[in-house]
Amino acid sequence: MLLMWCPELLCIDSLTPTFVRRRCQSSCFLPALQAGDFQGEVFGAADTAVDQIFGIKVTEEVRCSSCDKVTHHACHTQYFYLAEDAALRLRCDKSTMGLRMRAAASQEKKACDTDLAGCGLLNSISRFMQRAPIVFTLQVASEADTPDAEAVGGTLGALDETVRIGQWVTKAAALGIAAANFKVDLGEVYQGVDCGLHRYTLRSMVCRNDQQYQALVLAPETGSWVMFGDTGFSRVGSWADVRRKCEAARIQPSMLFYEAAAVGSCNA
Repeated sequence: MLLMWCPELLCIDSLTPTFVRRRCQSSCFLPALQAGDFQGEVFGAADTAVDQIFGIKVTEEVRCSSCDKVTHHACHTQYFYLAEDAALRLRCDKSTMGLRMRAAASQEKKACDTDLAGCGLLNSISRFMQRAPIVFTLQVASEADTPDAEAVGGTLGALDETVRIGQWVTKAAALGIAAANFKVDLGEVYQGVDCGLHRYTLRSMVCRNDQQYQALVLAPETGSWVMFGDTGFSRVGSWADVRRKCEAARIQPSMLFYEAAAVGSCNA
């Protein structure tokens, strides 16, 4: 029986770089967690292990489409990316998960700052990535506390999209994992970086069902997913098996951990 287990730390521990595990278990990791320092920080402060592993350094600005004035300039470190499950489920022609995330973020608008001689027109916020993380964390928000099986299946199906597979196909084939699997390219999510340079592979995720939490972890040696819960663990199998199990039990993904993948080309 698993006592006092933490699904988030179990998911982090599943990531392959051993230095990630060592840094997460170091004394500088837990104080940052306890302090709740996940909302962002101003550039210039000394980086902690949390910054180096999870931190995405981002600059934001609003460039007015009418008067071309740039306002609302800000810099911060983002420790997770928040996305609505409904936005992830949107399916447009040739759309990828990364592009859907950027399209959803573009709906957030700010007015061209009149205090800085702007015109007041509403514009989308431009977000530029200055530094990529080792682990990209995606938090999925759901409007429904207990979504139906169709909603759960749709969200998991959106995570099964291929985003610029590139060189990862060879690695996936060697592990017996389907090529169309679990990729996100931060070059599609943020501006200021070329796609194909910062690609991440889904390795583990925290899920919930009512008030219970589970951790699903991909074992790269076998290509199988394993589920951990309050009473133990069990082998689930392939990603298709994960989808069937989660749909049947209405287990919805809550927090997903993506590991940095090999750099490859980005073709249209």
